[in-house]
Amino acid sequence: MWKIMLLSFLAGGATCVGGGIVILSRRPSGRTLAVFLGLAVGIMSGVVVMDLIPESIGRGSVIEAAMGVVAG
Repeated sequence: MWKIMLLSFLAGGATCVGGGIVILSRRPSGRTLAVFLGLAVGIMSGVVVMDLIPESIGRGSVIEAAMGVVAG
């Protein structure tokens, strides 16, 4: 339980540090913003495909997992 809490706080802290860097730096160009958004989309898609969908299929059925994916 403590490990999960520590990792959650580290992730939240990293978000705050990243937000601070953006606030203190100049406005990012469109290309820079597109690169970082693309990286974020890739990471989130990987988490969904590699972890969340197989776990939902294991806990339910393929149809229930598909309904969850469609529902968002």
